[in-house]
Amino acid sequence: MGTKVVDFSGGGPYVFKVHGQIRHRTSHIQSVNGQAPQYAQLYVIDSTQATQIRVNHPANEQCNLRILDQIDRFFTQHNRLSDTYRMFREV
Repeated sequence: MGTKVVDFSGGGPYVFKVHGQIRHRTSHIQSVNGQAPQYAQLYVIDSTQATQIRVNHPANEQCNLRILDQIDRFFTQHNRLSDTYRMFREV
């Protein structure tokens, strides 16, 4: 049917390809049972809070907070879905 599971080594969300386009499944828009937000959930909350959550993850403890802020600003400016996710914060 044009769908192919892609085995990427390393961390990150599970992804698959549909007609050559990489896709990934998103979960709840709000964190569940008091768990820390992750993946798409981080786009809904305040950028500063999201960056702090990312840097507190053990895999990111050596990351530079200033660079993570710059990456967040880049995605906010250039990701066409960024505003859509941010609107969920107000719902």
